[in-house]
Amino acid sequence: YGELLYKLEDFDAAYAEFMTVVSIDEAGQHTEHCAESAIHAANELVEADSGSSPARGTTESVELNDPEQKLLAALDQFARIYPDHADTKVSIYRSAYLLYEHNQFRESSERFRTVIRMDPSSSQAEQAAHLILDSLGLIEDWQTLQTVAQDFISQEDLGSRRFKREIAEVYENASFKLVQVNFEEQENWLGAADGFWAFYQQFPESENAARALKNSAVYYGKEGQRERAMATRR
Repeated sequence: YGELLYKLEDFDAAYAEFMTVVSIDEAGQHTEHCAESAIHAANELVEADSGSSPARGTTESVELNDPEQKLLAALDQFARIYPDHADTKVSIYRSAYLLYEHNQFRESSERFRTVIRMDPSSSQAEQAAHLILDSLGLIEDWQTLQTVAQDFISQEDLGSRRFKREIAEVYENASFKLVQVNFEEQENWLGAADGFWAFYQQFPESENAARALKNSAVYYGKEGQRERAMATRR
């Protein structure tokens, strides 16, 4: 009946029938086919309703609409019933990205991390890591961003050489931002001076190295530490 409804393009009703088949017996003869078909039917519903998708430009969490909730349920169901299936990694990634698009970053990150654990060397794992870091940048959680970037760098089997370079850049920028947030914005001039000097020591080849030294010198000067300010300028 679900297949007939699908051919008639009554995707909402077809989705319900496919999900019913799965719920009757998760080890049944038609279960895998219906679990996959439920995803396809939900996809059709989401595409037909794509005009109501949330716009980017905000970090506020946005609720999934009904078709999107159906798609998420179908993707999660498939991954749960068939953890070793060849398509499971893609299903988990798709569910994570769906949540990411709706700024549900904690939930999306959990799924992205599952993708990374499943196959760290895969392209999906690399992209999942990028999106985890991107979400932390969007909400300006610089401390966690720095920690997670460092963790990804240390995972030898995660990502290509280019990926490692990109993540090293993320780590570096997060480190610079932390000095700004923790000291400079709080007008803790000595902390800022020491922080920017430490940044230069750690990243002497950084594009921000000269800026860090200039800032350090300025803030040592504010604190009356003229010798340190002059040494930093030199």
